[in-house]
Amino acid sequence: MTRFHWRAKFLIILVVLSSLLGAGDFCVADPSKPIDEAELSRQAQALSEAQEKSLKAQMELMEKQIEIAKKQLDVFRNANQNKEALAALEAIVELNSAELQLKRAALKARLALQGANLIAADGRYLGRIGPSYDNESIFCTYGAYGASYSDKSIWCTYGKYGASYEELSPFCSYSMKPPRLVVAGKVIAGVTVGGFGYPTAVSPQLLRTLFKTEITGFARE
Repeated sequence: MTRFHWRAKFLIILVVLSSLLGAGDFCVADPSKPIDEAELSRQAQALSEAQEKSLKAQMELMEKQIEIAKKQLDVFRNANQNKEALAALEAIVELNSAELQLKRAALKARLALQGANLIAADGRYLGRIGPSYDNESIFCTYGAYGASYSDKSIWCTYGKYGASYEELSPFCSYSMKPPRLVVAGKVIAGVTVGGFGYPTAVSPQLLRTLFKTEITGFARE
């Protein structure tokens, strides 16, 4: 009797919910409707372009702020202000100028490196440098070349091209055969955390910082 009693209650609750919400409302998502990847990519690209414009506006504002700070510094110097205060203001101006220069270099690198191919020492194509909405980008976390679970990705920590103990991985600090960046058919640099294999090298983490995040600061990743 007890089992029947609870079963009856359960059926009554289901009937009431169905009448209130409708049968279709229990479904979280319609599996018959595929995700529009093209639309998602378009939205991501629009967001990326907006971020680029925002960055340029930030740099213009920084330039104006630095000019104002330099004028204030001149006033301090002419007024024979305290040496410690003058040194502190000089340091702030230098830091702001260095940050602006770094952001300019980062933006220039993003534009210059976009589309560069990443090729393993054994000739395997490992994707390309590009924004995260590009399916072939090494920064596309759901793509074959950017996912942490893909054997084609340098971010796969147990894979042939991503493990720290694998010679073909950019994360093997002592490797002489790290992946290389190829632009217009020419090798321009190695991608490695070590300093071996190529006269010019760039860290994979630095590349990810440039393309995976906004260039508003470099301490997030």
